[in-house]
Amino acid sequence: MFLICFSRLLVGFYKQTYTLTTTILTSNTDSRSKVIGQISAILTTGWILGPSVGSWISGHGGKMYIPAISSTMMFFNYVICKLFFPSSSSPSSPSKLSKKSSPKKSKLISPIPLPILPSFLSLLLLRFLTSTTYTLNLKSYHLNKYNIPLTSMGYYSSYTSVLSLVTNLWVLPKSGGFIERGYRRIAIATFCLLLIFLSVLSEFLTLRPSIFSAFSYHIFVYLPVYTISYSLASSTLKTELNWRSKCEGRVGEVMGSLDFCMNGVGVFSPVWRAKMLRDLGREERGEVYNELVEVIDEIIFKVKIFFA
Repeated sequence: MFLICFSRLLVGFYKQTYTLTTTILTSNTDSRSKVIGQISAILTTGWILGPSVGSWISGHGGKMYIPAISSTMMFFNYVICKLFFPSSSSPSSPSKLSKKSSPKKSKLISPIPLPILPSFLSLLLLRFLTSTTYTLNLKSYHLNKYNIPLTSMGYYSSYTSVLSLVTNLWVLPKSGGFIERGYRRIAIATFCLLLIFLSVLSEFLTLRPSIFSAFSYHIFVYLPVYTISYSLASSTLKTELNWRSKCEGRVGEVMGSLDFCMNGVGVFSPVWRAKMLRDLGREERGEVYNELVEVIDEIIFKVKIFFA
């Protein structure tokens, strides 16, 4: 338990240094796209290799090795960031960048009207809540549903990361023309409606296994559609928010606030997920959806108060 808590603490240090590094890199318009693309490629590669390596270690060495290795790696990662990350006196620090490009008394992302700003942030938080509560992160639910060994969870995660990599390298660049013509929102809505239909079809195939393998359908149909819709929504919202925040040079302030809110959702979502899975075994399933609607409304209300 100590190693797990220690590793998560180091992950928090790393996450903040990553957020600040991304903020500094996005301030340089000359190499922004290239560097951000390299960071995304490295992170996605880690998401692909990491779970599979973890599954192999868990199956051959034991579960105790995983927190020990992760805490050690994160410790060295933190030391490297501490040694090489620019100090606050650096000319490229976020505070100085914001002072050069924005007035001292400017409001947070003033180019965005106040009724629109909470909507952007609420959509981002709801998207994050959905991703941490449902579908790809319900690995334990899927493993139990399809009778997959627990040690194979890492391979499942690696597969979803490969789908994400393919989507970001091929689907999103190909959809660049849709952004300019304003069709991306239509594409997101279409994929979301298709996802609802596929979810219903997934349950139908589970009840009728003789028609088609439910697991094959889940792997080769449902997950790719979900990944595309998720990536489209995520890139659209983040790009819009990031672009508008640069108008006032407040990227660091916005990313820090958004990161704080998303971490709060990340703490809340596992608790809600456990309660949801427990309640789904009861007959009163309607109570779960009613409670979910109340929670979402509460999150939107608090986000609007925080950023208004």
